[in-house]
Amino acid sequence: MSPPAVAAAPVPTSLLARPSTQIAVSILASVCGTLVTGAAGTSAAGQLVGAALGAAVPTLISVVGPSHEFRAGAGLAITALALLVTYGGAAARDYATDSPATFPLPPGVSAPNSGERKARPDDDGGKASPITDARVVQRDAGGREIRVTPNSLACTSTQCARAVRIRSTGTAAFTVTSLEIEGEFFEHDGACVDKTLAPGEDCRVEVRYRPTSGDEPREASLVIHQTLRGGPTRVRLTGTGPRVAPTVDFSPPRVQSCTFTMGDSAQLHAQLFVSVAAAQASADTPQTVKVSAGTSAEPSDIREAPVNGAAVSLVVPIAPEDAVAGLALTVEADPHREVSESDEDNNVTSLRAASVPTAGTACQA
Repeated sequence: MSPPAVAAAPVPTSLLARPSTQIAVSILASVCGTLVTGAAGTSAAGQLVGAALGAAVPTLISVVGPSHEFRAGAGLAITALALLVTYGGAAARDYATDSPATFPLPPGVSAPNSGERKARPDDDGGKASPITDARVVQRDAGGREIRVTPNSLACTSTQCARAVRIRSTGTAAFTVTSLEIEGEFFEHDGACVDKTLAPGEDCRVEVRYRPTSGDEPREASLVIHQTLRGGPTRVRLTGTGPRVAPTVDFSPPRVQSCTFTMGDSAQLHAQLFVSVAAAQASADTPQTVKVSAGTSAEPSDIREAPVNGAAVSLVVPIAPEDAVAGLALTVEADPHREVSESDEDNNVTSLRAASVPTAGTACQA
């Protein structure tokens, strides 16, 4: 008598064959495909392809086996669901964090990093006026990403709408190497130069519009040079408003001492120690200004002097034919009119020799 047949033990269902597991694995693979293509610096379309391939691979593996027709249909549905979940999650994250779009957007849908909205306190120091808040975004394959707000800054002769905000929104740090203005009548405070911004860090640049003539609208660009591959970042600047009356006024230069000396070449010189002060200080007062000295309208020596600071030394050669009693020396602050002043005619101090100049004697009459 043959022994009774023993029923075969049930084969455990493959873990990957379970629909819930397939969905989870496909979503995970889709996210991984997005991250890998994004780290490689591909475009939004390239990241979408990476997400689709990631979602499809696990389902293609599960199609193998019996009833593959049914499995193929279910696999397509799971792939589509995983891709939809990944796309929706990425889009929600982009809009919530105001980041550049990860995937291509449907026609008519605006990108999360552009558009108009009310200014927020953390953007522009508390101003609440409506402003155009579009951004300039650049990224490179190394994971560096710069986001500059706004992409166009409107200024008047009294103030600009806000500061220019430079943010690091990638996965690697970058450095702002320099700033420049392409155009006239705008200036910046250089606040971000030589700063390295790690991911999540930012800095702000203040811009001013200082027209010196006319009141017609003007345009320029703030050029941000940084260490991303692909060139500098530009912000459009527009300025309107009348000419601003200068508030800087230098007092006549103060000659602290002036002595005739004999140089190595046996030529007589006048050595002067001169300081410059501002008659009234303002935000427009420069830290330094040029000061000159000479025996004629054309100065012999020009030096940069600190405003309201220490004296600088100026040396004026005296030609033999000029070494006479009554020799006049002229000292002038801002001789080339590089600083716009409220009074341009009070920058000169004159000295006159009382006798024939000789080494060791004073210049002042």
